[in-house]
Amino acid sequence: MENKKKLYVGTKNKAKISAVIEVFKDFEVVTMEGESGVKSQPLSEEETITGAKNRALSLPLGYRLGLEAGVTKINGICFLINFGVLIDPDNNEYYAGGTYFPLPEFVSDRLYKKGIELKDVMEEYTKIANLNQQGGAISIFTNNLVQRKDIFTHICKLLYGQLQFSSKEN
Repeated sequence: MENKKKLYVGTKNKAKISAVIEVFKDFEVVTMEGESGVKSQPLSEEETITGAKNRALSLPLGYRLGLEAGVTKINGICFLINFGVLIDPDNNEYYAGGTYFPLPEFVSDRLYKKGIELKDVMEEYTKIANLNQQGGAISIFTNNLVQRKDIFTHICKLLYGQLQFSSKEN
């Protein structure tokens, strides 16, 4: 049996884990809770990226991956956003962002004015428990054409591609 490199991933979220396993096939994926160091609902790009990086940094040394979902406002529009940070054993950092998708105003109001997390707003709206572990808010607002896993798969591909390119250059 071949000895795979370990990739530590700072999440226990099923949608995120599924995306990581799909992309990082050459790795043994080890999941654990990663500490984001930001609010449970990041409300800006900076907070979301910081959360992803902190999740990666909170993991054992080696290949470390942090994924974070958040929201941000641009020109008064609330967007769902996602970022990932991959850190290799030499502490090189790779960054990737995902979809910017506008959320309805009633969701934005609950997030920014009432301080409610997106997962809780969506559970209240859809009556679907643990939607964030499944298709996520994006699945609801795209009529199931896009799933949460799809977004994180894209981010993982961007990160893994950068890692592969970097190792070719060295």
